[in-house]
Amino acid sequence: MSFGARSMVLSSSLELIEALHPTPLVKLPKISEYHVGIWAKLEFFNPFSRSIKDRAAISMLSGAMRRTGATRFYEATSGNLGVALAALAAAHGVRFRAYVPRSAAGAAVSLMRILGAEVVVGDSEGVDDGLVEAARRDAERDGAVFLDQYHNEDNPRGQGTLAAELREQFRAAGLRPVAVVSGTGSLGHLTALGELRDELGFSLVAARPAEGERIPGLRRDWKRRMVADLVVDVTLRESIEAALRVARMEGLAVGVSSGAALVAAEAAAEDLGPGDYVVIFPDDALKYIDLYEAHLSPTSTPLSLRNYLKD
Repeated sequence: MSFGARSMVLSSSLELIEALHPTPLVKLPKISEYHVGIWAKLEFFNPFSRSIKDRAAISMLSGAMRRTGATRFYEATSGNLGVALAALAAAHGVRFRAYVPRSAAGAAVSLMRILGAEVVVGDSEGVDDGLVEAARRDAERDGAVFLDQYHNEDNPRGQGTLAAELREQFRAAGLRPVAVVSGTGSLGHLTALGELRDELGFSLVAARPAEGERIPGLRRDWKRRMVADLVVDVTLRESIEAALRVARMEGLAVGVSSGAALVAAEAAAEDLGPGDYVVIFPDDALKYIDLYEAHLSPTSTPLSLRNYLKD
């Protein structure tokens, strides 16, 4: 029970979910140019993983607990979803095991362990079918629930809160965006945004890694139906440089996939024309410090950009 959410005095960490929503929608005046207005939905204001994945994790974990009564949950994840599930599992007093690829950000893996999750590191470069099947197989063996973000309808259902917030924020600001732009992960929030697109009539734009590229949090192939009207290929270098522009021009240290979404928005504006563009910034920079350092000081860091960039 809340003592007064408006005063931010809460009786449990789980009440942060409601207290900190909606996440801010902020215009980026220095990034905006001439006839194009860029607005950012700052999803790193979510409390548990500092990312948009809180929304999916809340829906998937609470749904599974309600349906099954289980106390042990497994999932294959590259980072933010695992952090969110680890935090929520701790808050609910249940157990969580994350199956992560070897390419997962070290900070994200450390956060999962700090939060009490068991972490199994696979051999893959991303969350591939083998990693997913390992999580599924082990869950069946151990009597755990495999959450299955790529096929679990609680994922896009949980992202419906994002669409509801944007609907109200557009109304409050008098915004009629030309497009809403987001990255391609599990497609959970893109699916929810597709429903809002159908209602309000904007274009839906997706940023995906270009052929041969690897961008943390984004996928080039999808296990759900793609609902975007336009898909823009983005490189890791472009994504990092766009994120650095946001940091140095607007004072917001955002994650790499946020930079990718901004690149896609600016590319889409060339085709779709003038107006306001709303860009989903999924998380902040904290989990990607090593990657940013490698870009900024490639000769003074042991992390090689050759692992990430294709010239």
